[in-house]
Amino acid sequence: MKWSVLLPIGLGAFLTATTYTLITRSTSPVTAESKLTVQKKIAIRCAPAYLPNAEESIPPLTGWGNYKWKVTTKSDSAQFYFNQGMAMYYAFHIIESRASFDKAVRFDPSFAMGWWGKALAFGPNINDFGYQRPSEAYPSATKAVGLKASCTPLEKALIDAISIRYSNDSTKDQKLLNEKYKEVLATVYKRFSSNADAAALYADALMILHPWELYNHDYSPKPWTPEIVSTIKQALKLAPSHPGANHYLIHALEASAHPEEAMKSADFLAKAMPAVSHVTHMPSHIYIRTGHYNTGMNVNTNANEGYRQYLSAFSPTAEGAFLYLLHNLHMKMACAQMAGNYKEAIAASKELQAQIPDAYLSFGGALGNYIQYLHQSPLMTYIRFGKWEELLAEKRLDSFAYTSVLQHFGRGLAFARTGRVNEANEELAQMKMNMQNPVLKEPFTPFNAAFDGAEIAENILEGVIATQQNNLPQAIVQFEKAAKAEDQLIYNEPRDWVLPARHYLADALLRAARYNEAAIVLKKDLSVNPLNGWALTGLQLAFEKANKQVEMAAAKQRLKNAWLVKDIEIRRPVF
Repeated sequence: MKWSVLLPIGLGAFLTATTYTLITRSTSPVTAESKLTVQKKIAIRCAPAYLPNAEESIPPLTGWGNYKWKVTTKSDSAQFYFNQGMAMYYAFHIIESRASFDKAVRFDPSFAMGWWGKALAFGPNINDFGYQRPSEAYPSATKAVGLKASCTPLEKALIDAISIRYSNDSTKDQKLLNEKYKEVLATVYKRFSSNADAAALYADALMILHPWELYNHDYSPKPWTPEIVSTIKQALKLAPSHPGANHYLIHALEASAHPEEAMKSADFLAKAMPAVSHVTHMPSHIYIRTGHYNTGMNVNTNANEGYRQYLSAFSPTAEGAFLYLLHNLHMKMACAQMAGNYKEAIAASKELQAQIPDAYLSFGGALGNYIQYLHQSPLMTYIRFGKWEELLAEKRLDSFAYTSVLQHFGRGLAFARTGRVNEANEELAQMKMNMQNPVLKEPFTPFNAAFDGAEIAENILEGVIATQQNNLPQAIVQFEKAAKAEDQLIYNEPRDWVLPARHYLADALLRAARYNEAAIVLKKDLSVNPLNGWALTGLQLAFEKANKQVEMAAAKQRLKNAWLVKDIEIRRPVF
């Protein structure tokens, strides 16, 4: 990964006070030191810092369900904190997990599985793209090995496996160690195939080898994906309420051709761990792929409430959670947009924007581009709902690369849709010039570069200008280019471009009286964004214009279900 600032792990982490400032939207200035620290923290995508003595303050947390794994210890308190630590590990709440395992071994210093848990929590996860092995990982694993004599066979096998995951040689490639760890866990899983935790931990090890790389652009699985999915499903057969297996299944299926296979896990997690923010949010990754947009909005509201609850109970929760918090709001916005609910979409957008201090917009490279994309969520919502006056009233931020491109795009659309085509062309010209900035082509690994989204935007704006000039053949060409570019995006949720190009393409085809082609385009969109009312509105219109009464009636009925929380009049696929 290429970041303009990469600080050593020991320089600290996102200050709790700084994060709390974000939560309460304080206007306190951001110091240069805290900015650099936060930049490093965000750059490694929510990788938490280890906080010495955090275990002294972590209480018994609430709202994490009833997960239990009886392991070898004589201390009930150690057992409790082990259970809490595992629940937090499976939830990707790593700060709480590490602190819980730390407290477990304070209650029972000879607790081998407590030390194993510490070592486990010092490892990577699929959201930790810039993982750097903490110095405490190897000693924790070694301590577990030295204390394993009285452990059960499964516990001994897991302890032996974790000892292979780390090395006291800092030059050892962690990817190679992860591969060796996976190989040993494969034998553990085979030997203890009736244990759900063995299955979940093996699936975890498999996923870490291929983070966010499970499916191709056409939703077909990568070669390693079927084993991951089958292992998780086996864990769920053994323990249907297993928090890790349910969480992992969502990650394993959300980018697939059949995300609905994880619906049971989504519905379970939406209620199972109500105070655990990330897990409560995760069902929305399935809800947005299956057309349950209103439910997706609700779980993200609950997720942020859970985050605030844990922050109040244990302030180190704030460490490394910045992008998770923004991600919840971004997902809520995306669901609300698809649901046709302007009030919720703009509220989530503005809250998201308010959480980002202005200083963070100047982060360099791909990280800066991503933060700028999030920051422009209100603009994307104004575009979705045709709020052109509000969009044109937005503060201009021309000094930031991606922000500037997006604002020229939005202003160009607003001018075009309000009959000011010359001004729209001026915005397009400025947008094209700004797209030459090489920073836009830096990928936010493992996802997309900002330029990929800008390319879609450029073609959409050109198409809208052509539409307003009544040059529908040219508009259709541009929208087809936009749709093709959108199809090439690496999967992310919300998408790295949240305004589906096919909605614009279908609208142009409808204007050109090419109703059958419009219907084909909209059906394709519905295969990607099921039950979205924007596409169904266009589909109903296409069938009406083509005098297909049966199909029109069916589309109208589906539209009723899609627009349950719509709060604005919507007559076409796009404004």
